[in-house]
Amino acid sequence: MHRAVLVSGMVFAQAITLAHSARAEGSGPFSFSGTLGGIYAPTYEGSDTSEGGALIDFNVSIRDGLFFAGTRGIGFAPINTETMSVKLAIGYGGERKMEDDPTNLSGLGDIDGEALAIVSGEYRIGQISFGAELKGGQDYGATVDFKVSTGVECTDRITLGGEISATYADDSHMQRYFGVTAAQSAASGKAVYGAGSGIKSAGVGVSVSFAVTQATSIDFGARYDRLMGDAGNSPITQDKGQTSAFLGVSTQF
Repeated sequence: MHRAVLVSGMVFAQAITLAHSARAEGSGPFSFSGTLGGIYAPTYEGSDTSEGGALIDFNVSIRDGLFFAGTRGIGFAPINTETMSVKLAIGYGGERKMEDDPTNLSGLGDIDGEALAIVSGEYRIGQISFGAELKGGQDYGATVDFKVSTGVECTDRITLGGEISATYADDSHMQRYFGVTAAQSAASGKAVYGAGSGIKSAGVGVSVSFAVTQATSIDFGARYDRLMGDAGNSPITQDKGQTSAFLGVSTQF
């Protein structure tokens, strides 16, 4: 999985967040969190094959999270309190290469990654968190991820996390990743297919974090997402069910 080195824009970023959701972030003007490990995930959205790869995730926060930078983007948080946060960022993502699956993607052309504008918000009530994230780009189109998550400290060392989520995508995004134009049909042999806006996928995630020290933990997470609507019915989609997992060592200070 040549592109699975960083977790930006991938389900593992959500899983890592779940694993740490019940632990407080570092206080003071500067904080850092990072994870190194391995991931196993579908080669691309809709693939029926999965591959393993390296996992690298990190985030640097400055002035109590007002500014941040890492694998999930660079930006600032105009609102960042114990119960609510709003973040504005610039990230990168959206890549898909024909070499990911020469048989199924042949003739469809490569999809290049691009800069993405990201607006996210989160509201917390006790141990429950409600969140939404809008991502948009010139060719990427727009997607909105909705999630409800929780993190529970079972013991001094073990934290369990859980999440349910759904993703809405506009016409541009759905056609780019799941549609087949007349030219692509002629080159690939797949039927012409128009993919419209709607719920692209829904899923659940779980995680376990074991604190080795106050600053270091071993984290495991797994997710199952199901492609729906035009994404699930696309001739590009080989498997509607998308399962992924990661194992890593995390630190924060």
